[in-house]
Amino acid sequence: MIQLSRAGWNNVIIYSMLLMIFLFNGLHHKLISSDSEQVIQAIFPEQSFVLTLSYRDVTFERIGTSWRTKTHQTSNEQSLQTRAVEQISQLVNQWQTSEAEIATDIAPLQAQLKQVATLDTVTVWFAGQAEPAVYDLIELNNQFYLFDHLGQRWFLLTAALHRQLFSNK
Repeated sequence: MIQLSRAGWNNVIIYSMLLMIFLFNGLHHKLISSDSEQVIQAIFPEQSFVLTLSYRDVTFERIGTSWRTKTHQTSNEQSLQTRAVEQISQLVNQWQTSEAEIATDIAPLQAQLKQVATLDTVTVWFAGQAEPAVYDLIELNNQFYLFDHLGQRWFLLTAALHRQLFSNK
């Protein structure tokens, strides 16, 4: 057995504890980030507070605890329908809680996606951000893609999620 003084044994214990901390900490990060990127991510940033949600033809603005609807088509009388606050709140909540799969193999489709016209564009103003987040909806080969300009991410939208986010406007 090794003959160490009390201070020597204290040093052995301290260094072995540090080694265990670094080992477990590194192992923890290795286990959590086993896959390079999450496959399913939230569309909006976490804990985001939506001030304005704007489609091409209608804008929903938060006014205190309520919502105001502005239409961009002044010639159409039916587009001036007033929407219930609950409907707008539900739509915004759907956006805030929606998660979608990240398109990881987008490189082969990149050129085609850039050439296809966007079906709709959604601009979202979040509290505390100087610039709006812009999302483009694109359909290619019967698959809906949502491009997040801020995060430079391509989402694959299911048909059900597409209906939830884009048919209620």
